[in-house]
Amino acid sequence: MKENSPYKSLQDWRKADPYAYKSALKKKAIPSICKIFNWVYTPYSPKKYTFSYLLESAKSFNSYVEWRFSYPKHYYKALENDDINKICKILGWEKYNKKKQVRRKRGRGNGHWNEERCIESAKPFTSRNEWVAAEPGASTAARKNGWYDKCTAHMPNRQKYKQYHWDNKKKVLKSALKYNTISEWASNYPSAYVSAKRNGWFDEATAHMLIKLKDKPRRTKEECIEVMGKCSSLAEFRTKYSKFYSFAIKHSWYPEEREKLIKRTEVNIHSHTKDECIEAASKCKNLSVFKNEYKDIFNTAKYMGWIEECKLVMYMYKSWSFEECLEDRKAYKSLREWASKRNLSYSFAKRKGWIDKIRELTGTNREKWVSEEICLKSALECENYTEWNKKYATAVRVAKKNNWLDNILKITKFTIGKTNTDVVEHTKSECMATALKCKRRGEWRKRFRTHYNCAHRHDWYDECTKHMTRTHKAPKINSTFDECMKSALECTHRMEWKKRFPIEWTAAIKFGWYDKCTKHMIRTHRTPKINSTFDECMTSALKCKRRGEWEKRFPIQYKSAIKFGWYDKCTKHMTRTHKKND
Repeated sequence: MKENSPYKSLQDWRKADPYAYKSALKKKAIPSICKIFNWVYTPYSPKKYTFSYLLESAKSFNSYVEWRFSYPKHYYKALENDDINKICKILGWEKYNKKKQVRRKRGRGNGHWNEERCIESAKPFTSRNEWVAAEPGASTAARKNGWYDKCTAHMPNRQKYKQYHWDNKKKVLKSALKYNTISEWASNYPSAYVSAKRNGWFDEATAHMLIKLKDKPRRTKEECIEVMGKCSSLAEFRTKYSKFYSFAIKHSWYPEEREKLIKRTEVNIHSHTKDECIEAASKCKNLSVFKNEYKDIFNTAKYMGWIEECKLVMYMYKSWSFEECLEDRKAYKSLREWASKRNLSYSFAKRKGWIDKIRELTGTNREKWVSEEICLKSALECENYTEWNKKYATAVRVAKKNNWLDNILKITKFTIGKTNTDVVEHTKSECMATALKCKRRGEWRKRFRTHYNCAHRHDWYDECTKHMTRTHKAPKINSTFDECMKSALECTHRMEWKKRFPIEWTAAIKFGWYDKCTKHMIRTHRTPKINSTFDECMTSALKCKRRGEWEKRFPIQYKSAIKFGWYDKCTKHMTRTHKKND
């Protein structure tokens, strides 16, 4: 590297050329480079986790559990240095309890767990499962090396019993007499506790025991009956007081009260009369709406069998009379509006064949557009076809059906799709005057659209836009042969010539000088020639034992042998892995 570097600091060099920086790091040459260029170099120094540093990081937390969650490195470093109990005393935290720390420690490497360390790690634990969960490395090392019995000598041995040992009632009762509470008995003899519940000996086994608050029933029979009295139905008791409901089922307390509740619910639910159900049904469209909006009334109608009578009153299931359909039609302006908004009455009238009679009585707009003269009068009132179609849509529709539209358009001189205002004629002098006000073609098109279109129609566009400037000029492709050769001699590859001199490159392709200009250039990718001689093919084939090997190692000779018919001669000495079937 030179003494005058383009970079001001080591960080600038690392950003600009990271690959060179990494190679210098591997070779450990960064300090010598910094000396040459007078750059500031600060070598990496790992953090020293002193007691004061760890105490400052722990001050902002309320317990060592929160500290471990946010800064695990600091926490485990304090564990390794045996500083955690000092930090707990200073900050007023709870003492560090090793039993609670079930989380696995980081690996300490092979040979860490000696016999002495394994015995020390097992001392604070009273059961083997706790030791295995807290110190898995120590327990596995003790099992491998045969120290497991020494490490667990202070731990109480749990008695092992045979398969059907606790099926005997006397043995279960003996185990229960040792303890005064159910929880102690269940923790020390879980299999006896389970067999007592399974075989129905639980009440006898726990008769002498003191019942703790946890073992007492949370709800009494009297409380459940009081809550049932407040409810009006079983559903209310199940939803509002779910805990009382489940507890009552578990202890089978409420079969007598259940019958009272059912009678009470029947009185409450089915208290609606027939007239109330019919009135509510008349407001609804169909059964689904009736069920969602009036749930209690729907249930009474279903229970009493009045649903078919309620159906007749409903809007969807109603049998319409002619007078009702006619009154319903008068509320709307046209038949189409009636059909779209009040579909059921319209469909019922259509099914019965009353629509023609209703049209005669109400007087529809269809009778108005009877002749061609009436449609023409409506068209003459408007200026354009679009205006006529908006105001008198029915007249246009009738004219199309009866083939009157062509005659009306000839008389009115309307054009479909375009209005008369779209085509505006101007003189040549007017177009020239507007064009001289603008400097560019786009500006002329935006400001004077009608003059621009008129100039295009009458072929005045080139005369009007002579003075205007072009923003994007197309490059000239009129280079001579000498210019193309000069530019080509400066380049060594075709792609380089194309990128550096695109105009000369296109001119050479256009006028047929490309091959002459690119004779001196190097071809990077050449197609291999498949024209090897017989001797070359034989020499390459004798070096190989199999056909697949010959194809991989010498592909050109392999293809030329197939091309000229020398394949069988060249492969006589080769062995065949897959024999042909006779």
